[in-house]
Amino acid sequence: MFKLSTKTVIVTAVIIIGVVAIFAALARPLNEYEKSADGLTAYLGVTPAAIVKGRQTMHGGTSSGPHEYHINAAIFDTTNTTRVSDATVTTKVLGMGLLGQEARLEAMNDANATTHGGFFYLPSVAIYAIRLMIQRPGFQQPVIFDFNYDHRRQ
Repeated sequence: MFKLSTKTVIVTAVIIIGVVAIFAALARPLNEYEKSADGLTAYLGVTPAAIVKGRQTMHGGTSSGPHEYHINAAIFDTTNTTRVSDATVTTKVLGMGLLGQEARLEAMNDANATTHGGFFYLPSVAIYAIRLMIQRPGFQQPVIFDFNYDHRRQ
C-alpha cells in the first residue's frame, strides 16, 4: 500500500485549494453587467472612448486621453420587456484613489433603441463601483443598481 507523509498531504491540499481559488476568482458570471430590481432591468456597458470617437457630437465630444471610457446603460421594463426611454439616468463612478465622478447620462437613440450614455475618466487598473440611479416619471424613488466593473481585464 502506498503511504504519503503528512507534509506531502498538506502541501498537496494547499496547492489544490490555491488552484481552485484562482479559477474561482477568475470566473465571472455571464450576467454580471445585468441587474433587475423594482420592475426594471439594466444592462451596463463600458467601452473605450476611442471606439466611439467618430461621434464627436455625442455627449459633448470625446477626449483623446487613453483613460476615457464610454459608460452605456440600456434600461428595460421587466414586466413587458420594453425599453425605458423616459427615465433620467445618473451614474456615479468610484475607484481607488478617486473621489468619484457623477454625471447624468444622455439619452441616445440608435436604430430606434434608446440607451443612456456618457464619458468617464477611468485612470486606474482597478475595480470600479458604478452606480446607476434611474428615476422614472411618476415614481417617487429612483431604482438603484450597483455594478462592479473590473477594469483590470482591459
